[in-house]
Amino acid sequence: MAGAAPTTAFGQAVIGPPGSGKTTYCLGMSEFLRALGRRVAVVNLDPANEGLPYECAVDVGELVGLGDVMDALRLGPNGGLLYCMEYLEANLDWLRAKLDPLRGHYFLFDCPGQVELCTHHGALRSIFSQMAQWDLRLTAVHLVDSHYCTDPAKFISVLCTSLATMLHVELPHINLLSKMDLIEHYGKLAFNLDYYTEVLDLSYLLDHLASDPFFRHYRQLNEKLVQLIEDYSLVSFIPLNIQDKESIQRVLQAVDKANGYCFGAQEQRSLEAMMSAAMGADFHFSSFSSGTTNSWQPKKTTRTHLPMASTSRTCNFLDFLQALQEDTWLIADPSLPYGWLASIDDLYLQGTSLDFTPWEVFAFSAVFFGLLLLLCPYSPPISLPHDAPVQQEVARRTATPTSPLLKKQKREEC
Repeated sequence: MAGAAPTTAFGQAVIGPPGSGKTTYCLGMSEFLRALGRRVAVVNLDPANEGLPYECAVDVGELVGLGDVMDALRLGPNGGLLYCMEYLEANLDWLRAKLDPLRGHYFLFDCPGQVELCTHHGALRSIFSQMAQWDLRLTAVHLVDSHYCTDPAKFISVLCTSLATMLHVELPHINLLSKMDLIEHYGKLAFNLDYYTEVLDLSYLLDHLASDPFFRHYRQLNEKLVQLIEDYSLVSFIPLNIQDKESIQRVLQAVDKANGYCFGAQEQRSLEAMMSAAMGADFHFSSFSSGTTNSWQPKKTTRTHLPMASTSRTCNFLDFLQALQEDTWLIADPSLPYGWLASIDDLYLQGTSLDFTPWEVFAFSAVFFGLLLLLCPYSPPISLPHDAPVQQEVARRTATPTSPLLKKQKREEC
């Protein structure tokens, strides 16, 4: 790629403890991204990972192998893995030579499961920092097994590990509770799932720990740990079922918003896809399918895409607002018939149980206002004579025929 202008690349650094499902996540996410039309390159950074289920574009095993390091240096698996990461850090030119031909791909880095690498060892953080200088924008996707939610003590430990990882890795960070399809097999949860994903008031977990005779002696220590987690207020989780495409889509939307992919110029993406990723909801700006012929069709307009300046490969917020204002589907055009109906349908009703065509909205509005007029008949206002005072006219209408006041008024009129 000598002489070529570098382009911004995006990707995910998949980290987490051993057995949390990192390799399975890379497999499922790569298949999902390819189904969306993205070019994906999976990079294996785990020298102990053998028998990869996915197609690997770059394998660190070509540079250094864990078995060779353990035999040559007489190290255990943990020490050997740390040495492999330090060896990769010292030979980043090899990694860059492997990644440069893959510019234009979306990267998935399958990282080792050594907890020390993500909490206090500097090799992996140094590698990520160097990738950022190569104009590679990564989001750290930290996977945690969901069965830890069934044990309050283990869940507090997971929170401490996740917080330490977020502070150490120094990347945009997403925490995932993996294997959500198996959480029912681990036992009943003490609280609702939202309590664990949003990390709500952790004092309730302390009450559960107090019922255990072992943890009762460490209540003050647990209170300090909980207080530390709540003081930072950084940790939250997204539930993940790798076999559910809607669950993968929610994770991808959070990742794309974290690393800025949804606003990048890596590929031509419509405003609909950008809003879906940025706002966390499915936006549809077109109410009619291409095969519909009998329904009302608006005037064809050319959509405004976000400008792609030569000096900047990402658009700023003002360009994004300009694209929104120039989109005739978002803002109603009074010159078009029923333009406001189309805007209401596109912005509020599309994709819901109230998804109507503009003609149906118009008919429903006409029937509604018609019934409103029938139920509330029109009553003309009371017209007062110009030569009679208001008080006299009101008294004359409210008085009964036998009242003395009415008889006196009749005599005066005569």
